[in-house]
Amino acid sequence: MKDFWCEINLDKLEYNVNLIKKNTCKKIIAVVKGNAYGLGIEEITRFLSDKVETFAVSTMEEALKIQSNKDIIILTPLYNFKYINEMKKNIIITIDSEECLHKISKDTKCRIQIYVNTGMNRFGVQPNKLYDLIQEIKSQYKNIIIDGIYTHLHNDKDIKYTLKQIDYFKSITLPFINDIPNIHCLNSNAFLNHDLYKAADFTNCIRVGNLIYGYSGKNSGYKKIFNYYAQIIRTYKVSKNQYIGYNNTFKTNKDIKVSLLNFGYIDNFGCSKNSGNGLIYNLLKKIFHYFRPPILISNKGETVHSIGKFMNNVLINSDNISEDSILTVHMSSILADSSIKKEYVISNL
Repeated sequence: MKDFWCEINLDKLEYNVNLIKKNTCKKIIAVVKGNAYGLGIEEITRFLSDKVETFAVSTMEEALKIQSNKDIIILTPLYNFKYINEMKKNIIITIDSEECLHKISKDTKCRIQIYVNTGMNRFGVQPNKLYDLIQEIKSQYKNIIIDGIYTHLHNDKDIKYTLKQIDYFKSITLPFINDIPNIHCLNSNAFLNHDLYKAADFTNCIRVGNLIYGYSGKNSGYKKIFNYYAQIIRTYKVSKNQYIGYNNTFKTNKDIKVSLLNFGYIDNFGCSKNSGNGLIYNLLKKIFHYFRPPILISNKGETVHSIGKFMNNVLINSDNISEDSILTVHMSSILADSSIKKEYVISNL
């Protein structure tokens, strides 16, 4: 019997990709890093293989898991070449410096993309060194094909800042547009913004991750492609004035029916995607959640109140819930434990 699982709707995934295609003629780079945002890189890429032009991952280990002939870009600049002999012809590595370039043997044929630093200062060749890097590759590395140039829009909520960043990237890449086949900077959020999309008219690819999985774009018609579900594994009565859970955190004020669900902290239940927004933001968020707790479990749209959270289990008040109910568990696939059972469905939207 299934008791806790993640259901991934492949029809909705295809719907989101088709909606992107309706709104652009640019090549689609489907970002499947982090095990396809926790949804299973093997299955997701198998399904998308005939629907997108390129995949993007973070590491060589991820790239080697993809069974597709489509191009696969490794977005993290490659400094460790222990898998170089296992690299398939469709894998494109990223470099961002002379140091990275010099680690590639001149006997190794490969394609690369060059990541340019336009403000994030995490990875990326400095713009004033891009020309020299490209010239060194062309003159001294006949084994290397330069497949693309890209940058990362790291603050796309600030439209004014991002417009300047795109314009800066344009000034850097214009000399190479007719020479290097793939130029890209747009991510999911930037793609949805008309002004940012228009400013990036010199690019010919978009990198979309959040959008194809439905993490963003709800107001633009994109659909969330996954949900977590749970079934009750045990139900029992607890009398009035009894404590439930560690540290006596909950006390009954009447006789209630309690049900046990087969997931908990170990599955990262209750974790939030939003963090690192500052002390004041986090304080206000705690105050807001005190008066209006986030919905973590629901039954047919109605909030289900958890009365105990544990390493492996959650207890709920199930007075108005039948034992055969399928409950929706609101979790981020990015944060959820990757070992949670996955079920891929076709619903014929």
